[in-house]
Amino acid sequence: MAPVAYGDGLLLVPVVDFPTRYSSTGFDQASMFDFSHATGQLVAVDATTGQIVWSQLLPTPAFVGATVAGDVVFTGGLDGVLRAFDVSTGRAVGSFQTTAGLNAPPAIDNEMVFVPAAGPGFVANTADSDEDKPEIVNQLIAYRLPDGDETPEANDRLAIVGQLPGGKGR
Repeated sequence: MAPVAYGDGLLLVPVVDFPTRYSSTGFDQASMFDFSHATGQLVAVDATTGQIVWSQLLPTPAFVGATVAGDVVFTGGLDGVLRAFDVSTGRAVGSFQTTAGLNAPPAIDNEMVFVPAAGPGFVANTADSDEDKPEIVNQLIAYRLPDGDETPEANDRLAIVGQLPGGKGR
């Protein structure tokens, strides 16, 4: 279960669609970790009527949950993309590729968004002689929210504010 958020009278519900095959004798363990078939959604439900107002399909399970900052809701997943949508309409307003997968909600502080990224890195280090082992990344990344009607851009990422212990390990 991923954390749900609330904004503008809507419950913003992240969906993890991670199929597992079952039979009369149990489940297929191999299907449990088949990320190639896993997807997600972000669904906005009217908190008063229970009606679905909008939904966005995601190419990865929404393990990050939903986090609201003003009129923007954030979600993300193991593909390392932090996605931003307009709370009221569901219109995509930005996305940010991080250096590793996301599986924890971002933290919001005024105009700042802090995003933890951890796991195997997405960019191969070709200078590494041990190329078969991916670099493990443990980072906290800070983004500044844009002012007013500005659209967030990838270069709004301010910095990698922390390399956690164990980062760059194998």
